[in-house]
Amino acid sequence: MQPRLSLCASCLVLFALPAFSGCGRSLSRSPTIRFGPQQDDTRRRLGLPTVDSHWIATTFNNSVLWSAPEEVRDGPPMHFSKIVTYDGTHLIEESDFYSNGKSFEVRTPGRPPERRTVDVVVQFNYERAAAGQSPWSCALCQSATDEEISLPQAEKVLASWGLQRLNY
Repeated sequence: MQPRLSLCASCLVLFALPAFSGCGRSLSRSPTIRFGPQQDDTRRRLGLPTVDSHWIATTFNNSVLWSAPEEVRDGPPMHFSKIVTYDGTHLIEESDFYSNGKSFEVRTPGRPPERRTVDVVVQFNYERAAAGQSPWSCALCQSATDEEISLPQAEKVLASWGLQRLNY
């Protein structure tokens, strides 16, 4: 059963899935080293975006968030972050977040207004890839909910913003 995407509101919701046993490095090194730019050759081989050299790493709950140092608000479209989820030594999933850079205000009764951007989220699940299943899950986030889309549809949306999914 494929997980239901639910990434829009904060674009940082993670899925906890069983680990893929074919990836990862020794526990003696920090996750930002094990699952950061050092994994970029593997990412290129799998058709995943690499970790941007200017991004800042934050670790939490078996995940590393790599993100652009500047806020993404009313700026140019960009690939603004990547979340790498792991279980100790093995990669589970990578989620890449792209924004069109145009913010809008969402008003919900009883809550203060929120500023949001239209985002595309592309996920790659290592376990599904190892099992011979499609590893991709994508979403277009443009309101309080997200719309599941295919990888080609995600790439088409990104192209309409002047972006490419891959950064190499």
